[in-house]
Amino acid sequence: MDDKAGGAAVDKGDELYRLGTLTRDKNDIARLSVKLGPEQFKNFEVDAVIVTRNGRDPSEKGALYGMPKTFQRLYTKKSRGQLNDYLAELSSQESQSRALVQQFMNIRDAHAANTIVDPDVLVDPMVAFGADLFVNETFEGNGRTCATCHAPQNNFTIDPAFIATLPNDDPLFVAETNPDLADLEVPILLRERGLILENVDGFDNPGVMRSPNHTLALATTLSPPTCVDPDGCVLPGLEGPTVIPFGEQIVQMDLTPPEGSGFPPIDPGPPLVAFPIERTGWGGDGAPGSGSLREFSVGAVFQHFTQSLDRVPGEDFRIPTAVELDALELFQLSLGRTEDIDVRAIQFRNASVEMGKELFFRADTEGGSLDAGKCALCHFNAGANVDPEIFGAQVAQFGFPQGLFGNFNFSTGVGHAVPNLTEAAAPGVAPPDGGFGILPLETGNCFEGQFDVSGPFPVFIPNPPGNEPGGFGGIAQNPFFVGGHCLEQFNTPPLIEAADTGPFFHNNAFDTLEEAIAFYTTPQFNDQSVIQLFMAFPDSGKVAIQLGPESVASIGKFLRVLNALENLRQSAELNQASLGAGSNNAANQLVSQSIFELKDSKKVLSEVGLHPLGVALIDSAISLNFSAQQLSWNSPFRKSLVSLSTDLMKGARKTMVKE
Repeated sequence: MDDKAGGAAVDKGDELYRLGTLTRDKNDIARLSVKLGPEQFKNFEVDAVIVTRNGRDPSEKGALYGMPKTFQRLYTKKSRGQLNDYLAELSSQESQSRALVQQFMNIRDAHAANTIVDPDVLVDPMVAFGADLFVNETFEGNGRTCATCHAPQNNFTIDPAFIATLPNDDPLFVAETNPDLADLEVPILLRERGLILENVDGFDNPGVMRSPNHTLALATTLSPPTCVDPDGCVLPGLEGPTVIPFGEQIVQMDLTPPEGSGFPPIDPGPPLVAFPIERTGWGGDGAPGSGSLREFSVGAVFQHFTQSLDRVPGEDFRIPTAVELDALELFQLSLGRTEDIDVRAIQFRNASVEMGKELFFRADTEGGSLDAGKCALCHFNAGANVDPEIFGAQVAQFGFPQGLFGNFNFSTGVGHAVPNLTEAAAPGVAPPDGGFGILPLETGNCFEGQFDVSGPFPVFIPNPPGNEPGGFGGIAQNPFFVGGHCLEQFNTPPLIEAADTGPFFHNNAFDTLEEAIAFYTTPQFNDQSVIQLFMAFPDSGKVAIQLGPESVASIGKFLRVLNALENLRQSAELNQASLGAGSNNAANQLVSQSIFELKDSKKVLSEVGLHPLGVALIDSAISLNFSAQQLSWNSPFRKSLVSLSTDLMKGARKTMVKE
């Protein structure tokens, strides 16, 4: 398919080529091997790959599609000597940042026509172009931009406190001002709980109410479960074991989607199917097609930018071009941390924070005598991936390979713990949210239950019929879990960014970090069957998570300091970037974002009285940054103020951790 679709699965201007039929190998993995002829495909560029049932037209509902990632596109263009053409396409984009377009032109003009440009030189200007699109581009829709729900000045998310500061004509409230979009949102839940309507189960099914994910540290959180055993990972299967080669995605039980839903990209045929290729959204399946971050932008435009609920491309909005999708992907991948940090190696000066770190990693209660958070099972280094050592040891007891790593889905039970959040404010507007998976969890369709782990082997005890959660989720199959069990699964978010991105969980159930941590000590979480099996049964005291109030506070302080340290790291980078900015406006924008990060750092510490000296240094850094903004961007005195501010940040860090 050529680039004319601009991200659509099928467009009338596309050229479609049938490449062949998927066949299953001895490990039950579907593969396609095709040798493309050099002449036929000389100027052919893959915009999307479509999979349909035999004899079906690719434009029909139910077709599955995926797109190449931006880095694949760039390096393919480099190998074919086409980056100069790509630069010309970039420079022709209509952007509100004319200086940025000139930057593209300068890069293009600096290379001879026959010179292959290094893709690495494109990344920075493309990230800047993506930022401009993210904040300003409406895609000819209802006035919303990506930043409407992922506000840069609010850690790339929104919450009730931030929403209350917006004027009534803000595009976020378009459902209140445009009668054609009255059902696009539920205004009372948007304003009171910060929840937006998401049709993650397809537009032919009722939507669910979810909080907008922040887009920080996406480079570390998108990885679906992957085999990290060089010898391969062997998973049990309904028809025998399945071998997953080293580095490839782990397969999961079949969650057959209704035809035409497009969420997630799952073939209903085999009992084992692949996860979406990247984890996005609270269910880990927030993007259409193959589930990539690049395709997430397409889904967002369909869902949130439309001028009517008919959602007709070309009438209600325009689909982002391929170049725009490239830039948006690179910008989002640039936000926040781009790698995990070794949290165990950090020594904290505050004894309560250091205890919080110990509790975070403690995986056994030693017969019920000690508090244990077991947080690292799912939050390796306080990120969003499982701990390959601790988690691997737990799941190995049930026949799963130890060589698993990546971002997993888990049931939290939070929807049952606070069932009145959405129902009380807006009765009947959305079904219960089952997270990943789009099978209806109806009476007789699946069942709930718990494990009795008091004996030498766990024994499953089903609940009486009528306890099904409702909504859309997944249904377990043997031998992965108890066949027919209702599965509610939500994606693991990173915790380093948690303290300043509340409220917490997919439904904004808890306002404070400590309330969210305390929830993990409640029966609503600990009595769930999955938690009993994988956390309580392996524990020497048969306890899942055990934390007293003091332990909850210590883990909260630990996460708050991690958050503050990350704020300071980003502030220092932004300050440094401002010193090399080419204009007053660019320099001031960078310093303003630095101030936002510094204020967050101050807030998460001062809320619980942590590190008052560090907070005072942060306050001084904020004042210096404000003073610097009053001076010309190239003033030596301004640069001295910014450098001094950065030094104060280093001082604040030293009050929290030992170097």
